[in-house]
Amino acid sequence: MDEETKLQLSKLNYEVAKLKKELSKQPKSISLYDRTIYALKNKDKLEESIKDTEKRIKELEKESLLTSVTSNKVILREEDKTYIHRDEAMQSYINELKNIVIINKKMSKHIKSVLKKFENDEYYQIIELKYLRKTVDKNGKEIKEYSFEEIAEIIGCTDKTIRKNKNRLLNDIGMKLFPTLIAKDLGLK
Repeated sequence: MDEETKLQLSKLNYEVAKLKKELSKQPKSISLYDRTIYALKNKDKLEESIKDTEKRIKELEKESLLTSVTSNKVILREEDKTYIHRDEAMQSYINELKNIVIINKKMSKHIKSVLKKFENDEYYQIIELKYLRKTVDKNGKEIKEYSFEEIAEIIGCTDKTIRKNKNRLLNDIGMKLFPTLIAKDLGLK
């Protein structure tokens, strides 16, 4: 195997490992409440990730078309010590990225669908201000979250009311976002 092929395989393995690490960042043992906050705070990052991954897929497909005409190299897969054509390795990686996009799109759609069910709640604005709207500077950099006091002032109630309804909404949203966790916690699955 030549150095160029080793380098390309190394890059592919690095990108797969990076994606797997990104997907596993969210610890499995966090509470439903904290998981819900995580999902809401990272909703926009999920959308960005989908776009970035789709762009990367297009780049890889273009690169794959260009190199498949000129190269039919065989490379050794380190994880199972088998030989595979470089084109197959590239296609396998592209397929893995496509599966990640499908999963992320489903999650994004699910989050939007669940949030839509709560839009008519009298205190839904708390969730929007605390987790979905970002205060940004003129360069687009996030500068702060709204405090409970600021939210109370905007909505026109006490910060105690804000905290109570935020907790209620997060629990209710979490139950809709992650129903399998609820079933698992209850021993039903």
